[in-house]
Amino acid sequence: MSFVVLHLWINARAMQGQAAYDRVVRKVSVLPGLAAIEIFGIFLPLAFHAGYGLWVMRDPSRRAPRSPYEPARVPSLQRATGAVTLLFLSYHLAEIRFAVATSALRPPDFHPTLAAMLSSTGSLGVPVAAVLYCIGLAAVSYHLAVGLTAFCFTFRLARTRGAHRFASFSGSVLGVLCFLLGARTIVYFAAGAPMP
Repeated sequence: MSFVVLHLWINARAMQGQAAYDRVVRKVSVLPGLAAIEIFGIFLPLAFHAGYGLWVMRDPSRRAPRSPYEPARVPSLQRATGAVTLLFLSYHLAEIRFAVATSALRPPDFHPTLAAMLSSTGSLGVPVAAVLYCIGLAAVSYHLAVGLTAFCFTFRLARTRGAHRFASFSGSVLGVLCFLLGARTIVYFAAGAPMP
């Protein structure tokens, strides 16, 4: 969860211009132990979560107990947004991280590359990559919001109706804020100017 918020915050610096974005990317790229942080703090937990999610999707009876206060549609939406999130993250990692790992993309090139990729309209006249990124971001944001509520129930932090309502509200607020922050950044890269 904290990784998603941090990633969105770092990318949102782009709305302050390329120089500000380049400064924060440069600071992150020279962090001591960055490779270990990425592998053990991001990629392995994501891989475990994705594997567990796919395992549960094959047999929903393996799912953790549901809150009795959760609407019936939530598990289906959680699985659907999990699948979309997995596809989106796989694409995003392949598009950006693989290029960085192979030195095809260097940190100073992030801003112009993202601007070119997200603003390209091709023959459709619509920035398709930006639309797909917004859909992926919506799935990530919803999955995060519902996942936070489920976490609170599973670990006995939201067992009463009031506690569940508070956890659900808090998760929803976090999800909406993540989506808005990410969507503003996507629009900035696609349009070359921040949303009003």
